[in-house]
Amino acid sequence: MNPNSPPSPQKRALAYVRISSQRQINGESPETQKAAIKEYAAKQGIEIVDTFYDEAKSGKNIDREELQKLLTYAQKHQGKIDHVIVYKMNRASRDMESYIMGFRVKLKAMGISVRSATEPIDDSVLGQFMELFSVLVGQVDNDTKRGLTVDNMTALAHQGYWQHPSYSWL
Repeated sequence: MNPNSPPSPQKRALAYVRISSQRQINGESPETQKAAIKEYAAKQGIEIVDTFYDEAKSGKNIDREELQKLLTYAQKHQGKIDHVIVYKMNRASRDMESYIMGFRVKLKAMGISVRSATEPIDDSVLGQFMELFSVLVGQVDNDTKRGLTVDNMTALAHQGYWQHPSYSWL
């Protein structure tokens, strides 16, 4: 390295935090996510410019207020943001199609890559594979839970149990 060359500019990132609901935190509280993202960024020499937090929002689509604000911010500051950092890829999305079309493609067009504070996601071939694989694992988990829920509700309905609240007006 040439000692006369200027230091490389510090990378800049936006942090994204999401929980599905207060009862579904399971060790992935907003505080836990923010701390892991902050630690990852510090180790990588990345400055967190802003943090966006969606509470009680599903990862099955990108119709999330703070995620949309993040994308708008990234567009307005194009060229000044290098990464979006999430705690885990399933915090970004649990649906491959919406992740690719509504998030990843948009960021990539702006020159922004996604990083996970807890998973080996980078711009290498293997890192990109892990990024997509991690989102797909979240989708499989959601789809499996949905199937089990429908099966259980159907079985209970066949036993005569009603799965919805009583209506006083009936």
